[in-house]
Amino acid sequence: MRFFRQNSVTTFLLAFFVSLSMLSQGRTATTKVEDIIAQVSEKANVQQKKVNDFACDMLSTKVEKDSTGKVGSTTQLEMKSYFKKPDKQVKIFIKGIKDGKPVLEKDLQPSMFLAPILKPSEELAEQIQKEMKSILSPSLRDKFDFKLLREEKLAEDTVWVIEAVSRSKDLKIKKATLWISKAQLRTVKIEAESIETPTSFLRFIKITSFLSEVQPNIFLPKINKIAFGLRKVSSKDIETTNEFSHYQINAGLEDSLFQKKQLP
Repeated sequence: MRFFRQNSVTTFLLAFFVSLSMLSQGRTATTKVEDIIAQVSEKANVQQKKVNDFACDMLSTKVEKDSTGKVGSTTQLEMKSYFKKPDKQVKIFIKGIKDGKPVLEKDLQPSMFLAPILKPSEELAEQIQKEMKSILSPSLRDKFDFKLLREEKLAEDTVWVIEAVSRSKDLKIKKATLWISKAQLRTVKIEAESIETPTSFLRFIKITSFLSEVQPNIFLPKINKIAFGLRKVSSKDIETTNEFSHYQINAGLEDSLFQKKQLP
C-alpha cells in the first residue's frame, strides 16, 4: 500500500511539473511572437524616418487568363516609379508591349465595359497595399492578432512565418502572412488577401510582396504580385507582376514631379 501511495505522489508531481512546463512554454511562445513583432516594428520605424523619397525602375507584366487558365493577353510596361513622403506616388510610362506589339500610353486605357469593373478593384488593391506597408506600425499593429506558425527557409534565409488576423471591420486586409528574417529582423515577404467578397464583380484579390535590402538596413519591394479574380467577365483572372530595381534613396525629388499625368 505504501508503494502505491509513493507512486501516486510521484505520478502526481510529475504530471504537475509537466503541466507547468507546458504552460511556461505556451507563455514563452506568446511572448516570443510579441517580441518579434515589437523588434521588427522598431526597425521598420527607424527606416521610415530615414527614407524621405525614392525613385526606381519598374517592369510591370499583366497576364489575363480565362476560366480554364488559358492566357488571353499579356502586356509588359517599362516605367519609372517615384515616392515622396508622406504619400505622394507617381508612375511614369516609358514604353510598352502588348501581345508582342509596341503599345502607346493612350492605348492602355481599359475599355468602357471593363473600366467600371477594374477601377474599384484597383483602388481596393491600393488600399490593401497601403495596409500591408503599415501592418507593423503602431497605428495598425494593435488591430491584428499575431500567431507564430513555424520556422522555415526562404531562399538563403531562415524566417519566422507569422499569421496576422484582423480584429477591425474597417481594414481591407482580413488576413495576412508575414515572413520575417531571423537574422535581420525584417519582413522579407508578406501576403494578404480579402477573405470577404470585395465587390460584386470581384471573386478574390490576393497580393504578395517580396522585399530586399536595397541599401544597408533599408528594405523595399523587389517584386509585387497582384491577382484579381473577376466575377462577370467570363470569370477572367488578371495577374500583374511588378519588378522594382535600381533604387535611388533620398534623391531629393521635387513636388512638381508628382503633378505629371501617370498611368491609369
